[in-house]
Amino acid sequence: MEDSPDAAQDLSGDLPVSPVAGSGYVVVDASRLSLRPLWVGFALTVAGLLLFVSAARSAGAAEARSVAETCALPAFIYYFMMVHRVVRVLGAQPGWSVAYTPAAAVWKHFIPFYGVYFLYLWPSDVERYVNWRLGRRSRFALWTFLGLLAGVCMRYFDSYVGLLLMMTSLCFVYVPLKRALAAGVAEESSPTYSGTLGLR
Repeated sequence: MEDSPDAAQDLSGDLPVSPVAGSGYVVVDASRLSLRPLWVGFALTVAGLLLFVSAARSAGAAEARSVAETCALPAFIYYFMMVHRVVRVLGAQPGWSVAYTPAAAVWKHFIPFYGVYFLYLWPSDVERYVNWRLGRRSRFALWTFLGLLAGVCMRYFDSYVGLLLMMTSLCFVYVPLKRALAAGVAEESSPTYSGTLGLR
């Protein structure tokens, strides 16, 4: 049975694809994969806060906590959507690979104890890629980790302050990553970079 471009398109799902010259196959076009907008996370957090303030007026004190969590849920889900996309973009870059899938990057957050380490691990992988691509020694993974950890802890006291901390921490990842993605492809192979604090 002969493969066809249509069959390859079906297997690629919603990934951006382009035809390969001289063959009937299509491949993922990494240049068309883009990061999810960070401002949407801030907008969802602020919108959730305003919705909570409006709903809390008619809710009792016992219901205020559940109302706050419900209104903050879209922004929390969007955080995982951004992590999923970051890992997906990294995995599609020429000459680079990630040790876990985008879906695994999401559910590993929920593993007890390991989830805390993973808050450092995925920004560290971004840091390694940025340093490889730009030939620098950036050290933003640690600050991203500390901000994410503070945000997760703060969510148990105030969901919206915690979410704002998490979204702000992602700025440390997004700014250098966008700069690296816009740069030319690095010529050397992927290095064995130890990462911040040598935890990897």
